[in-house]
Amino acid sequence: MAMITLRGIPASPGVAIGPVWLYQKAQLAAYEEQSRLTVEAERRRFDDAVEQARRQLDMLYDKTVQEAGEAAAQIFDIHKMMMEDLDYLESVEDNITSQLYTAEHAVACTGQEFAEMFAAMEDEVMQARSADVRDITQRLLQVLTGGQSQTLERSSVICAHDLFPSDTMQLERGLIMAFVTELGSHVSHSAILARTMGIPAVVGVSGLTEALSGAAGTIVVDGSRGLVILNADQQTLADYTARREAYLQERMGLDAYRDRPSRTRDGLELEICANIAYVTDADNAAAVNADGVGLMRSEFLYMNADSAPDEETQFAAYRAVLEKLNGKRIVVRTLDIGADKVPSWLPLPPEENPAMGWRAVRMCLDHQDMFRIQLRALLRASYYGRLAIMFPMIGDLNQLRRAKALLEESRRELEKEQVPMAEKIEVGMMVEIPSAAILADQFAPEVDFFSIGTNDLTQYTLAADRLNDKVADLFDSAHPAVLRLIQHTAQAAVAHGIWCGICGESAGNEELLPFYIKAGIGELSVVPGKVLELRRALSNIDSSSLYGSFLSHIQISEPTPRTTHPFAVLCLKKKN
Repeated sequence: MAMITLRGIPASPGVAIGPVWLYQKAQLAAYEEQSRLTVEAERRRFDDAVEQARRQLDMLYDKTVQEAGEAAAQIFDIHKMMMEDLDYLESVEDNITSQLYTAEHAVACTGQEFAEMFAAMEDEVMQARSADVRDITQRLLQVLTGGQSQTLERSSVICAHDLFPSDTMQLERGLIMAFVTELGSHVSHSAILARTMGIPAVVGVSGLTEALSGAAGTIVVDGSRGLVILNADQQTLADYTARREAYLQERMGLDAYRDRPSRTRDGLELEICANIAYVTDADNAAAVNADGVGLMRSEFLYMNADSAPDEETQFAAYRAVLEKLNGKRIVVRTLDIGADKVPSWLPLPPEENPAMGWRAVRMCLDHQDMFRIQLRALLRASYYGRLAIMFPMIGDLNQLRRAKALLEESRRELEKEQVPMAEKIEVGMMVEIPSAAILADQFAPEVDFFSIGTNDLTQYTLAADRLNDKVADLFDSAHPAVLRLIQHTAQAAVAHGIWCGICGESAGNEELLPFYIKAGIGELSVVPGKVLELRRALSNIDSSSLYGSFLSHIQISEPTPRTTHPFAVLCLKKKN
């Protein structure tokens, strides 16, 4: 048989070589569309199925906590919330009541409707929720029809048309060598689970199922490069066996950087921080000893709720993260929802171009009551750690000043109520709109820090939608125009004595690390799994020859007590 090489999306790094195990969804018993029972009887069947599915999800949560940690297990809490979402429940019950559908058909119709709704959204994370809806729907149908899942009996590479998180966690962890799916994305929860569990994975492999039908039993999976090889020849098998051993040795070597400082070979110190979305993600950041959290996305507190989260709910979440990181700086981005990221409880009109529409701070300034609740919660939480507050999507000084004014009003309210808060809280802004980068010298005197969101900055600068495959070749975070805006922003920060970081995906691009050092970037925030790799890359750089030309015109009158980046000297007064 000829060797077949398939390409997909590298979802979780590593190499696996082993037999194929083709996973099939549980076989559901046939069911009728129109009910022969009373409406009340069908509703009872549905209610019983929801209760049984809830118990199953609780069991999966406990299993995942033991095998992958609490952060990974949170997906099953999210599934419970989605299954118990009022809109979802009402849609199923309406199908039973008004259409006289069976519980099975009512669930199937609602599941398809909600899955298509999420799939149509432009935000990649929200698109991934389509798979979660289908997972919930499959679970309920399996309960209602009595379908049974397959059992994995030997170590294998799991291949499937698609894998849901519950499919992943129902399999025996010790027997899973790798995952390969025909559908899926880098941000799907199954891909995230694979990365968390350290299992190689490639998703989005077009033609996988058809290719497997004519292949021999052994498969090679290269999760680092997104390659899947069928009918591999002896030389290829030998090459990948060696590559697998080298990868395992490399991962073991990374552990040595967990307790090392984030500094170059000649002693220049940067901060290598973590991006997080959920409270439990802070555990992953702590596990790799990240220097802090450079971006906590607060919108997931809103997206996973049936209504706007109240002050107490938010306060508890922010406090928990601050306490988990034990005094390290936590940068919380204020609410960034709108347009393509719309919670069910906040219906908004559709927009032609949501990425450039009514979102983030633009929407918050128009919904000040909701914004004030978040600001109060953040201020209260500041007492329990080192909090920094960051406003997203700032495009002009008026927006920044209005947001800061609301923050100050919230502080005065809490002072009157005698609520304890931190005396000093760093307040910064994201630089993700080209106008903010161009006018960075005007913004810098008004904030304590900049954090450059390279994902949006790149798409706005190059007019290339980062989620559109047809223009993927135009989306380049290393484009000279983007780098020039980054350099200009960092230079303005240095000149005004504030720190400047990067929290977009390109923060983890090791090839750009020398440029970032030269430009004056002092903080890089990446996914927790990338922290140790970036720290290792930083330790191999000699910075002494990188930043002199860029910073030679900056007058640094204050002596540095240790070898460190010149921009840090200028930041000492504001940071301390």
